[in-house]
Amino acid sequence: KVAEELIHVDNLIEAAVNYCGLTVQQLPSDDSLLAGALAVMDRDAEAIWISGELTASQRRFTIAHELAHWWLHSEGHICNDDCFDDSQTDHALPFSRQSMIGYSPQEKTEAEANLFAVEFLLPLPLLKRAWIEGLSTEDLICQTGLSSTVIISQLCEAVLGDSNGAPEMSEPAA
Repeated sequence: KVAEELIHVDNLIEAAVNYCGLTVQQLPSDDSLLAGALAVMDRDAEAIWISGELTASQRRFTIAHELAHWWLHSEGHICNDDCFDDSQTDHALPFSRQSMIGYSPQEKTEAEANLFAVEFLLPLPLLKRAWIEGLSTEDLICQTGLSSTVIISQLCEAVLGDSNGAPEMSEPAA
């Protein structure tokens, strides 16, 4: 059953941070290490500095976003409000590959980190299987610790989205 494969994002993030040898430090929003940003991935210090003003859900997504920068991008990153896209509800598929077309290099980097973060936290194939097995949005929120916005965005992509780049999922055998 897919419910047994779902990992609460706190455990997933802790394992990823430890694997990378990073530390995560919450700081007051006016701390100079944040340089006015919501989060900073500091390669030299092997740390993610994150604003203590973020909600638990925002903090989880932000750390996953910064981990994406650690794994995908060679430079350190300072991320302000414009970097994170876990709450864009007026666009049905904010994390789709198609949403990255036409951005500047910096926007593409941030969109790539957002896409990586959401796929890292709740991969489409796992979500598709969970949905087929009858898990509700509320079940997914409880089991993963993700916000309803992230789950619904991923669910829209999984169920309604264009399957370019996403593995095809067939219904599991009974």
